[in-house]
Amino acid sequence: MKANLMKKLVVSGLTLSMVLGTGTAAFAKDFNQNKGDNNYQTQKKNTKSTTNVRMNFKDMTEGDVQWATQYIADLANRQIFEGYPDGTFQPQNTVTRIEAITAAVRLMGLRATAESSSKMQTNLNFKDANQVPSWAVGYVAVAVENNLFAESDTQVNPNQAADRLWATTLLVKALGLQSEADSKMNVHLPFVDAGKVPAGSVGYLQVAIEKGLVNGFQDNTFRPNQQVTRAEIAALLDRTGNQLPSNNDGLVNGTVAAPVTNNILTLTDAGQTNSLTLDSNAFIYRGGVQVSISALQVGDVVKTRSYNNNVIYVEVTQPVGTPVTTNSGVTTGTIAALVNNNILTISSNGQTVNLTLSPNTFIYRAGAQVSSSALQVGDVVNINSYNNTVISVEVTQPVNSTVSQDGLVTGTIVSPVYNNVLTITNSAGQTVTLGLNSNTSIYRGGVQVSASALLAGDVVNAYTTNNAVNLVQVTSTSQVLNLNVSGTLNGTTLDSQGKISTISINQVDSNGTVQTFIYAVSPTVTISGDASQLVQNHSILLQGSNQVVSTIVIQ
Repeated sequence: MKANLMKKLVVSGLTLSMVLGTGTAAFAKDFNQNKGDNNYQTQKKNTKSTTNVRMNFKDMTEGDVQWATQYIADLANRQIFEGYPDGTFQPQNTVTRIEAITAAVRLMGLRATAESSSKMQTNLNFKDANQVPSWAVGYVAVAVENNLFAESDTQVNPNQAADRLWATTLLVKALGLQSEADSKMNVHLPFVDAGKVPAGSVGYLQVAIEKGLVNGFQDNTFRPNQQVTRAEIAALLDRTGNQLPSNNDGLVNGTVAAPVTNNILTLTDAGQTNSLTLDSNAFIYRGGVQVSISALQVGDVVKTRSYNNNVIYVEVTQPVGTPVTTNSGVTTGTIAALVNNNILTISSNGQTVNLTLSPNTFIYRAGAQVSSSALQVGDVVNINSYNNTVISVEVTQPVNSTVSQDGLVTGTIVSPVYNNVLTITNSAGQTVTLGLNSNTSIYRGGVQVSASALLAGDVVNAYTTNNAVNLVQVTSTSQVLNLNVSGTLNGTTLDSQGKISTISINQVDSNGTVQTFIYAVSPTVTISGDASQLVQNHSILLQGSNQVVSTIVIQ
């Protein structure tokens, strides 16, 4: 049961990481109609609204695309990435190359140039110039002038679907990082399908990884030829835009200084106070969720975008009370208050920390997936975060319980096991006694051992069922603990630079039970063997010390 729980947590985290990290394509609108772009700026029906930018699309309510609404709203606000005349966005549609080129040029702040009469009358030197729509001629001309095409390109291929590698390369060029990409053409990409990436594209993909634009899938593949959707490209465009000077157009950052009153948002930044007028239909996001104006709190750090001097987009980039150190990683603490407005408040190391939950946060209590309302004050939790948003929450010690329910207990061994009783001190400072049985599986340094091998001072994860421990894993010790683990690969996660940050492995214990363990991976890890075989269920050997993998041997 615990093995399955661990697998759920690994897969859940990887799935969300994939959603957050694999957007890679482009732009779109109803380009089949030869009408000016102004026909796609739909006036809002609310007569009190002063904007004529559509940011709310009727087909963005499904759960599998809601994760992209924040990106889409920000891009639509800047008229970089817009919808269709019928009020839809069609997020699952694939994106063509001409749509991607258009988006890239707009992202660079060159829309006015591309739509000037001189550029729109350019005689393009491409073999398929006659296939480029008249409205897009200026965009292609500007793209050529800004080195978005390769010197060897003889065709635009405007109607060809954009794939992950092509779109990634395009936006790295939009960032002006060609020279940096050229210097990285001989690096070794971290993906098992790296052989599918042409040698002349390796540097571009490596730069995109290092800049946090893209990463891989759960199985450590990049899938360079996979077509991208409009929802996926929104994520990539947003990340790319954050690194361009044109991103500052209409942008005001600051800290909320007072509650919003009469649609006036007051911000402080660098000692200056700004009073901004919120549009009545402003899009406001906190914790990745669209919220009302009243959800903004004094102390929230925000970025805003304006149109016609009215703020139409607000994003809370740092909720009040959330330290920067919780941006990504694992936080352990005790719940200090009930979840309110998707904010989880915990006490950790003497500090109060506020963490933002998202609609996709996975929450486990007593071994079952639950809603945030099931979390109780006093619960001890392990929290996995990414970009200030909580990916998963696991209650390791329910309040008023010393493991009265099934779950995970983390703590430090107080004394050697005696009469099959394991005594530990948990993260809340409580002494907990756990009963071992003849079927308890115990792992130390990745090797199955007997209870007598457990030492005082060992930090352990103990998985329990009906108050009996069925699995103990030593996660650290005061001594140097050599790691030498054999098994089959379960999965990996990647950091913002595309390097393996954690690896999970399946092992079969003496009882024939499959146990799944997760290990941190050193940034300087050595991979021995055929990297293309680093795939799920393939045999591997992990070596290192103190639960950190320094060598992965592919068998």
